[in-house]
Amino acid sequence: KAMNINISYFDAKQLLTTCEPSFNKNLHNTMFAGSIYTLATLTGWGWVYFSLQAQPQPADIVLAKGDIRYLAPLEGVAYAKTSISLVTGDSKPLAEGKNARFNIEVQVCCADKVVAIFNGSYVAVAK
Repeated sequence: KAMNINISYFDAKQLLTTCEPSFNKNLHNTMFAGSIYTLATLTGWGWVYFSLQAQPQPADIVLAKGDIRYLAPLEGVAYAKTSISLVTGDSKPLAEGKNARFNIEVQVCCADKVVAIFNGSYVAVAK
């Protein structure tokens, strides 16, 4: 809530999120590494959430593993994006009562520059 993360765009092929720029700045006027990680993690989580909407089997979403590479300081307004080309896995195993796995790359950007790349392994745990 404090980061004010918002979904800016979603069309089942691409997801774009943003967050409050002023709240997430450190003393160098760049975005906190933890805020970048959180934005990326929740963007991947959001992709899984939307992927499960067509699935009648309820599931809980958990992040099993997350890894991030920081490429440059983020000095402006941040956004995170992922797309169908950056995702492997789907929700089909849930129909059989099995867990579904997703590997998702999320790019955190400022203007047209990628400043961090997050790779997350998410599991949709069948209920």
